[in-house]
Amino acid sequence: MITNKQLQTQDVKQNLAAAFLGDHNQAGENYPVYTISHENNRECREYSKQLISYFDKHETLQTKEVKFGQFLDGVDVSILGIRKEDNKYTSWFAFLTLYPHWASVLTFTQQDYLHQQIDAIRIEVDALRQQALISHVMMWLEQQHILFEIKREGLTLSVPEQIRGVEINANGWCDFSKLWIKPMKVKSDVTTSMESLIAKY
Repeated sequence: MITNKQLQTQDVKQNLAAAFLGDHNQAGENYPVYTISHENNRECREYSKQLISYFDKHETLQTKEVKFGQFLDGVDVSILGIRKEDNKYTSWFAFLTLYPHWASVLTFTQQDYLHQQIDAIRIEVDALRQQALISHVMMWLEQQHILFEIKREGLTLSVPEQIRGVEINANGWCDFSKLWIKPMKVKSDVTTSMESLIAKY
């Protein structure tokens, strides 16, 4: 997310995209990003390091780490994640309505437009129409050079075969009270005695 209004240009966005993709041939001579915030997870830290190595000619480039769901005002670029749950509406709508710094990120005209779109989404009763409106807003933010997607991936979990009753909901959570571990086959004392006797001979 390019949070500095003066940096919301096609050139800056292309330079950032090139940095995240590791394309060093696209680096601009003058790059005006000096402060970056990133979430406290491995992936966002790696993206932050990529920016630093990509634009290492700026010794004043500073990074600040924040927790998921926390946002800093007054930085040039924010590297953050939007966790899409079982539908776009709940997660992206929550981000659009709860992000606290739109006033410093958007112009007055952009703020008015965003509020109109949020109101339209809020009163829309059709789920498919809500998702279409959300997609439109996200595309609009990208066209305005404010927000763009670096990476998208689904949640994948692997569970040992011995654990049974695992049902993951849309948020990636499981009811632990319903889990059980399939017991291993227990050998009887007679079988164990016979096996140990055979092993001697």
